[in-house]
Amino acid sequence: MSQKIGRVGPLRFLACGEGREPWIPTRAWAVSRASAAPDDMDAWDLALDEPPAGADALPLHDLKRWVLFGNRDARWIEVRGSSRGFTAARKVVREDALRRYLAAVHRTLPAAYRDSRTSLLIPAIADGTRRKRYLEAIREEFPDARVLPEPEMVVEYFRLVQRSLQLDRSRNNYILVIDIGASTCNITVIISNRGGEVSRTSTGVQRAGRLRAIHGDSGEFAGQWVDEWLAERLKIDLDELSTSNRLEVLASIERSKIQVSRSGAAVTFEVGPLERSFSLSAEDLENASIEIISRLGPLLEGIFDRLWTKIVGTERAQSLSAEDRRERGVDGPESALKLIDFVLLAGGTTRLRSFRDYLEAELGSSARFLEVGESFPIAAAVGALAHVLHEKYKPPRIRASAARPLDEDALEGALDTDLLFAWKRAVRGREERLVVLERGDPLVYQGGSREGVATINAESGEEVLARLVPDVKPMRAGLRPTQIRLKSRQPTMGVRVDEDRRVIMTSEEVERIQNVRLDLGRYDVLEGQPRQRYAGEIRPHSLAFDSAEEVVIDFGMSKTVVVAPDVGLLQSRDLDGPVEFVVAPAETPRTSLPRSDEDPGEGGAPELEESARGEDPGRAEETVVAGDQQILPQTTTSGDGLIRRSNEHFADAIAEFLEWARESEIDVPAGDLVYALLGLAVRPLVLLAGAPGCGKSTLARLIGRFLNRTPTMSFHEVAVQAHWVDDRRLFDEEGALLKRLLDAREESHLVLFDEFNLARPEFYLTRFFNAIDPSSTKELALAPTLAIGTLNVDETSRPPSPKVLDRSFLVEVEQVTHDHDVRGASPALDVFPWRGIGVLPDYGARAELQDVAQIQRLVEIIEDVVRSEGLREDFLPSRRTIADVRGVIGYFRAIPSLETLITLDDIADRLISGKILIRIAGALEQTQPLLDVLSEYVKGLPSDCFRRTRRRVRLAERQASLGFIHPWQ
Repeated sequence: MSQKIGRVGPLRFLACGEGREPWIPTRAWAVSRASAAPDDMDAWDLALDEPPAGADALPLHDLKRWVLFGNRDARWIEVRGSSRGFTAARKVVREDALRRYLAAVHRTLPAAYRDSRTSLLIPAIADGTRRKRYLEAIREEFPDARVLPEPEMVVEYFRLVQRSLQLDRSRNNYILVIDIGASTCNITVIISNRGGEVSRTSTGVQRAGRLRAIHGDSGEFAGQWVDEWLAERLKIDLDELSTSNRLEVLASIERSKIQVSRSGAAVTFEVGPLERSFSLSAEDLENASIEIISRLGPLLEGIFDRLWTKIVGTERAQSLSAEDRRERGVDGPESALKLIDFVLLAGGTTRLRSFRDYLEAELGSSARFLEVGESFPIAAAVGALAHVLHEKYKPPRIRASAARPLDEDALEGALDTDLLFAWKRAVRGREERLVVLERGDPLVYQGGSREGVATINAESGEEVLARLVPDVKPMRAGLRPTQIRLKSRQPTMGVRVDEDRRVIMTSEEVERIQNVRLDLGRYDVLEGQPRQRYAGEIRPHSLAFDSAEEVVIDFGMSKTVVVAPDVGLLQSRDLDGPVEFVVAPAETPRTSLPRSDEDPGEGGAPELEESARGEDPGRAEETVVAGDQQILPQTTTSGDGLIRRSNEHFADAIAEFLEWARESEIDVPAGDLVYALLGLAVRPLVLLAGAPGCGKSTLARLIGRFLNRTPTMSFHEVAVQAHWVDDRRLFDEEGALLKRLLDAREESHLVLFDEFNLARPEFYLTRFFNAIDPSSTKELALAPTLAIGTLNVDETSRPPSPKVLDRSFLVEVEQVTHDHDVRGASPALDVFPWRGIGVLPDYGARAELQDVAQIQRLVEIIEDVVRSEGLREDFLPSRRTIADVRGVIGYFRAIPSLETLITLDDIADRLISGKILIRIAGALEQTQPLLDVLSEYVKGLPSDCFRRTRRRVRLAERQASLGFIHPWQ
């Protein structure tokens, strides 16, 4: 497997898929050694790449599920062509397969990272046997690794990285984590103790506020279980299939499930091994959601039983929880759900169609739901990395801005090592050791006692020296033994973990045994200054990463994520949606930035690598890397099929186009044209909005002419009808548009949807949206296509939904003034003497928001108000919005000659009004805090520009008397 590093700011993804994903698919094969003796059952190797045809191999793509929930300890590889009258076979033991898989992943890491400290994520496993089996396999390959529980690391992602989990420090907070991936369904509750200093009722000793997990459990009712359940509904008998065919069938169902969940439209798909077609519908997935939620019942009951025991199990616990129980009406395990403040949804299966809706109905809770979004494949790994850098290092290796410091309470983490009870006879003998707590043991989180963890093989009355020690030898320094006395022969002991994370041995058969104890806090922190620190300005809502030799591995059933930190700046919005990153050569040296005590040079703050600024992901494929030089091709063809030449060629084409228009007495609004073309450069769907008669359709046709699109052949006009409730008129077999886009694959197309909002776009364009989205799994394989929609903005029009606005680029076209010289109201474009060359900008590195101070300040204001006031998070600019804003500004800056046609202030004004402020709508109760700060914001804008922004805010101020803010009326 080739080595590649994916980059998102300071995050380095060390195992990347062929499709530029920041993970590798968890795919493995057990391959028989051809030259081994027939009776050598252990003669097999694990491969990450598909073995050649004819090899004796066994696919192990369900490895994680097999290790956790499989009923068989071993599987067999049948060796073909065996002689001597018997069939040879190789025995594949699941724990050994997991160990070999982790070793293979470890070997693929770039050499510079192989010796870094390693943290591995494990699901919440309440069953001791399964947990031990899993941990032993990890320990074989990573003997000194930390073990971190996945659900808690999801909390760290929301809390430390996204900063969207805001805890109330005046009381206890209760967080329910539901993390359902491909193989496991994890449920855990996290409780935060009151912030600041908290007194222990029994002793009066002060302790710092912190978070503690009531460790949950995992079930197999996850992604592959859903696939198997759907297979049963499709009347596919998986038990009758070979292992490889079974996995192929489940993979086909998985791909179709994702398509249906995203589009809502039924999918018909072929299943090769069965030589048949099957169909999945949205109703099938909704039924699957209902089924999987019903299966969560026992896990939820168990977790709420534990929560109830936690808050009433002792007199002190009853006292501390009395106020919460009284205020929320909690009087038993069945009502403990009322305590939950937040429900965190993570893992791909929680994104199953209608899953959240049915879950909210089932829980009936007033808790706030947070979803991990498109970053679900990497969220737990990134959260774990943030946890380690924040909790394990003193000083921490991640920092935030002074305006919003990263002063979160500590989340008590797992043991970094197994904990051993060590003893020897006082007079003679060597020290013997027994494991009493394993790394990842839930007793560390929830506290409490466990009996029968160790037995001393000695006689009654003997004096014994005993101590608790970590399994890692260097960590044992200074841990001296305590003398104890046995009251009976071969006494059995238990272990207790108290509220201050002290481990204490217990036994009625041993005197002074309570003196054998160990404070786990001594192993929580690594002290020492980082070799490199990020020395630049830390902007609000950003995290600065310092150097640390750390690697986090998240082994899942469908994907394996390996992430490490570098020095740089990460903004939470970088991870809001599908990850964009640049693949670099595996042995690229890590970022070299000045240390905080070095002179950063004339530029002041050090310049980040290009990846930290966020290169254009589409451009990365087109860049040839030669040493430190990037050779940009002069001509490239993009996914939309347009030829992209140099930026100056693009600017010259616009100037020439406008000159032809003047000579032909055709009125072309230069600013609208340039802005719309920049919009098409960053987003395949542009919406032209404005009052009836302002020239939207004409502008769309002019754009088609500029891009050299031929009417009826590569430029298609679709008159949207108000009665459309589906896409049959467009994309069924008789649909004229679909036929054109399928028959003319050699050309790239532009489609004009005139009166786009006459019907709801979600009804008739869902599959089209999916087909033109470069990041989506395509249900329709269309020719390269761009689209323009015209929107009438008046009191009778239906506004597009926020989802549609987010997936498109809005251009607001204004009516001309009464004294404007209109040279051609209805231009005859078919005779327009333009020799179209069909170009869009070739390249523009995405700008930073602070490049335009007004945009940077507005985004910070909105984020601060939404967070502090607890407003709806859809007011925040989405990841797509930020990417579009940065992209348009980047293109504009890359083509200085455009300033003769449209100014940067005009660009910024349009972006603020049409991309950012348009998201702010709803009841005045939610919008008033934002409206107040926006009114102050516009007062600080330059007086001679930003008229669109001022008008948008004035419109909202007038609407306030109606109790509802709307961007269109």
